[in-house]
Amino acid sequence: MLLVLIVLSILLAFINIGFIVFTLVKFKRLENKLNILHSDRIHNKNNESDDWNDEIKRTVQLQCMQVRSAVQKQIDDIHKKEIEFAPKSLSIPLEKLSHVYSEDQLKVIHTFWEIYESYLKTHWLTNNGNIKNVFSGKKEDTESNVFKLHSASQRLHVELTTLFEEIINY
Repeated sequence: MLLVLIVLSILLAFINIGFIVFTLVKFKRLENKLNILHSDRIHNKNNESDDWNDEIKRTVQLQCMQVRSAVQKQIDDIHKKEIEFAPKSLSIPLEKLSHVYSEDQLKVIHTFWEIYESYLKTHWLTNNGNIKNVFSGKKEDTESNVFKLHSASQRLHVELTTLFEEIINY
């Protein structure tokens, strides 16, 4: 009887050890699954961040392209609608841009929009801030508003093109 008790005790000890090993193996598998889920989550978060940064860059490029195109149209003729539909300023706040672009890149973007806004104020906006409807003179007359607009548009287009090329190459 004593022998049976000893054998049963040893058998029970092996069963307990087996249960402990089984539990540890299950726990390790669960831990591995959690680690995999966590790393996938981090990977997806990084991809989302990269996608968001790309979206911001594309928006900046698109808005700059719209502005450049609107200015280019003014070189030979007056296209008021192009100026009306072009953005007046960049729609993305500096805070968001600073997460995507370096300081030098931000300076280029800022310069692009600064010279465009100056062009708008000088040639297109009335004192009330509305877009002008009438430009006096003929485009051949160097003293006329029309000639000045065409000349300024031509100079600005060259500057914007240079800056735009820098922006898209980031």
